[in-house]
Order: sequence, then C-alpha cells, then structure tokens
Amino acid sequence: SLFFVEVTLVLIESAMFHSAPHYLRITWPQTFTSIFLMTVIGGGNVFFAQQRRADCQLREAQNENLALAAVAERERIARDLHDVLGHTLSVVVLKAELAGRLIQRDDPNDHARAANEIADVERIARTALAEVREAIGGYRTRGLGAEIEAARLTLDAAGVTLILDSAA
Repeated sequence: SLFFVEVTLVLIESAMFHSAPHYLRITWPQTFTSIFLMTVIGGGNVFFAQQRRADCQLREAQNENLALAAVAERERIARDLHDVLGHTLSVVVLKAELAGRLIQRDDPNDHARAANEIADVERIARTALAEVREAIGGYRTRGLGAEIEAARLTLDAAGVTLILDSAA
C-alpha cells in the first residue's frame, strides 16, 4: 500500500513538472524509470528482509535442536546410570545389612559368613565402579556414527537431506 502511495506521488509530481522550464522538467520516460527503480529496489529490500527472517528462524530451530539434543542426552545418561547402578546398589545395601546382622551374633560361623558378604559387597562395588567408568568413557568418545547423526540433524534443520554413501 505504501508503494502505491509513492507511485501516485511520483506521477503527480511528474504531471506538475512536465510543463516546467527545461532545467526543472520531468519527462514521462524519467517518471517510468523512477517507478521501475522503486519497484526493483523495494522488491529487493522485501526479498532480503524475508531472507533475514528465514535465517533467524533457522538459527532458532538449530538452537532448539541443540537444546533438545542436550536434554535427550542427559536423559539417556540418567537412564543408563540408573540401569547400571540401581540393581547393584540395592544388592550392596542388602548384603551390607546382612553382614551387619551376622556380625552382631556370637557364632563364629556367622562371622565367617559376614566376612564373605563383605567380600561380595567389595566385589560388587568394584564391578559397578568399572561399569560406570565404562559407561562414562563411552559418552566421552562419541565415535563416527554419533558425529554423522549430529550432522544429519543440523542439515535437516537447514532443510538439507543427508545421503550417506557407505561405498565411498
């Protein structure tokens, strides 16, 4: 609508100065050239503004994908650690309670059983510690597959489809 107001003003101005003295005169070809240039420059400005808006939306989508990926990764780590430690810690607690009860008795056989339970607790705890270290070590070394998946997600956000040719 603003464009049409400007074109109307240029036409009115051209009509007013069409019959003016030579140094102030505006010819119709000059008028149409001005309108053409206004159209091209205005259209270019609109196009580049739309491009900037699209770029901003793409950046926002990428940032959102990164945030969602971080949340998903934290949730996966939490699930994995729960799977690794949940059962193991329950067993450790039960064996430690049993060993404590056996130690309170005066029977030497119970003391030997308590020592065996404590040895089991130590073995189970060391195994759990190794499993946690292995799980955490696996997160630190992502590997090629994880890097390709991250690249695919970024390209998807940009509207580009990743085609992986494993033969190449």
